[in-house]
Amino acid sequence: MLEQVNRGLRQQQEALDNLRARAGTTVTAASVVSTVLGAAALTRRHYPVPLIVFTVLALLAFAVALASSAYILWPYDWAWGISGDKLLVDYVEADPPADLDEMRRSLAFYIQRDMILNRRQLDRLYSWLRVAVASIALEVVTWSLALVLR
Repeated sequence: MLEQVNRGLRQQQEALDNLRARAGTTVTAASVVSTVLGAAALTRRHYPVPLIVFTVLALLAFAVALASSAYILWPYDWAWGISGDKLLVDYVEADPPADLDEMRRSLAFYIQRDMILNRRQLDRLYSWLRVAVASIALEVVTWSLALVLR
């Protein structure tokens, strides 16, 4: 049982690493889209109102993609297990000391609780990744419309 919850915790760590890598990729994608399409769309001296509107929308979508990715990349507190000090104090040096089976059951319980908390936080961050990706799509569409209007 303890091995299963430890495996689940490792999978969550890998999911977080994967999520943060994707968030970094969205920053790059949003930047490339704004640089390439924005530069092509803004080559005129005078801009009609629809072009200005699409440009503002594209820049807002870019800002949302960056902010969403920054939210994902922000260093949060995560629960990745129990510290050795806590194990020593609560189980080994307790009076009377806990037996090995009791310690394993308790560890499995606390790690499972941490996994539930981590899952909620991961789910929230995955939602922000979806916002970032949707913002990049909106950015592409609005810059493309601005290109058509130039």
